[in-house]
Amino acid sequence: VERTFKELAGMPVGPSLLEGLVARLGRPAAEGRRQVAEAREYARGALEAASRLGLAIIDIAHSAYPDRLRQIADPPIILWVKGDLEVLSAPQVAVVGARAATPTGILVARQLGRDLAAAGLVVVSGMARGIDGAAHAGALEGGGRTVAVLGCGVDIVYPREHAGLADRIAVAGAIVSELAPGAPPRAEHFPLRNRIIS
Repeated sequence: VERTFKELAGMPVGPSLLEGLVARLGRPAAEGRRQVAEAREYARGALEAASRLGLAIIDIAHSAYPDRLRQIADPPIILWVKGDLEVLSAPQVAVVGARAATPTGILVARQLGRDLAAAGLVVVSGMARGIDGAAHAGALEGGGRTVAVLGCGVDIVYPREHAGLADRIAVAGAIVSELAPGAPPRAEHFPLRNRIIS
């Protein structure tokens, strides 16, 4: 898939990762060709959606890819970004917490986001209900920048009530996901998202 995205985006590529993987798995040639064709079609559709939506696609070798993210054990190969790429490499701090937060917790998260933004830090969170949304909102209120890392495609607002917040984040920072446009929010996506936030 990495090679397919790179090919379609006009980036240099080496030997086909897809064909090599299929061969190593010992799949029958016809089945392997079908799987490669499906992966290429999926990549084409995702790239067309990204172009239509005005999303940036950065791979792990791209200059805008965050250095700290490159250092984790399993960095995402590709990031889909809506917003300002430069914000990804600015000094950041993550603020995350409970979805079912107390009113005091919400108040504290909002003030923390505001204060961190006022100090020149980018507030990174997951745009979830509760603490995450409050931290993003506080950063924006403080005139700062914030990055939302999603457990779905960047074209999907989850939770839906954060549609206005998502619009503001995309203007004053960035919305990021390793999942292609159209990917739905699923339970297994959130641990992937959390490793990026961390």
